Amino acid sequence: MNKTSILAELKAWLKESDLVDPELYNTHLKKITISEINNIIYICGKSKFELLELSKIKKDIVNFLNKLLNKEIEVVFVSAEELQKIEEKSKKTKKIKLNIKKLNAKTFDNFVVGKCNEEAFRASTKIIDEPGTKYNPLFIYGPSGLGKTHLLESIQMKFEDQYEDIKVKYFTVNQIKERVKDVFHGNLKKESIEDFKHELKELDVLLIDDIQLLKGGEKTSEIFFDIFNDLILHGKQIVITSDNAPTQLIGLDRRIISRFTSGLIIKIDNLDIETTKKLISVYAKKYNIMELSPELLTKISASIKNDVREINGLFMKLEFWNKTVTEEDIEELIAQTGTKIFGETTQNKIIEIVAKHYDLSSAILKGQNRTQKVVHARNVCIYLIKEVLGKSTTDIEIFFKKNRTTISASINTVIMKMGESKEFKREIQILKKKIKESE
Repeated sequence: MNKTSILAELKAWLKESDLVDPELYNTHLKKITISEINNIIYICGKSKFELLELSKIKKDIVNFLNKLLNKEIEVVFVSAEELQKIEEKSKKTKKIKLNIKKLNAKTFDNFVVGKCNEEAFRASTKIIDEPGTKYNPLFIYGPSGLGKTHLLESIQMKFEDQYEDIKVKYFTVNQIKERVKDVFHGNLKKESIEDFKHELKELDVLLIDDIQLLKGGEKTSEIFFDIFNDLILHGKQIVITSDNAPTQLIGLDRRIISRFTSGLIIKIDNLDIETTKKLISVYAKKYNIMELSPELLTKISASIKNDVREINGLFMKLEFWNKTVTEEDIEELIAQTGTKIFGETTQNKIIEIVAKHYDLSSAILKGQNRTQKVVHARNVCIYLIKEVLGKSTTDIEIFFKKNRTTISASINTVIMKMGESKEFKREIQILKKKIKESE
């Protein structure tokens, strides 16, 4: 509930209350104002007389506001001069916090761009100059830990820097669900949910993280659908991130999924080796670890599966050790985090296992032979390298010297066949078991 609504409710209660004389209310108390700062509600009177009269019923006012807001708050009566000083102090504190936030901010400038994420980065930067008119909604999806939240925060920061009066808000789905839960909880009036919807509909840009978590919440879904429709109708920009593509979102209202697919959908792929190396260089500089040899750089790159956070955690530990980094240090960290080395030899191992299973040679699977048996076995190899090792499509392209369309088709062929044949699905499971046993 916003400040205006709280004040209106408080005045209505004072006017109708037996605790306040009607003449006193009409002459003095109807002119009060309020301000909410750090969970404290400051009630401002124009004279000492007004403050004195309000203080006589402070306990009743506190009880009313606690019930209205469904939380315990503190009430302080102040003069206009006192309130001005409090608000100025609060603004200075917020400015300090904002400056600290900017020092650690995730921006477009410190987002590491590579083949796996360049399309998502380009789309995110393009909407800044034409919000609501191009790529709306923008739906970015991909596995966790690959920079989706970084892009959302970058979008928010850029909009706020470039436009003076723009209203931008970033939410995780869990934050929205909690907000809706709070609104519906207890004895709050129905107008409260309308206040929340109105607050979001007033935005120029709405950024929502982890939309896949929206499933199962009927009230939240209905509210979100209403807000989503209103913002799109009025040309407001919406950017959404998810671990899954819209068509793979389970438990969501079909109408919401339909709205997602009406915009631009971009996938962030798994990390490729070159992007991983760029990220390692960035984090090495951040943590002042500059003595990494090319061999160590390659070893770390091979150890990171698909999570930027792993890189941050690894370099944080290296900085903590505060010594020259050796190959043994890297191996110890890999052992501590449970990260495995995923290099070319491991891909070759999968090819070796699959080749043996189909009574073929490893060389023929890595070559250009197009006979049906070889193509089938090669498709299985590509699928298992993607599934077991988490390799990006780009990495697999390079390894097999084939284009992106061919690699994607191979993976989809195996997935479709597993859905059609239980026997083939068991065959894939057996191969996965053999790969695991070979480690």
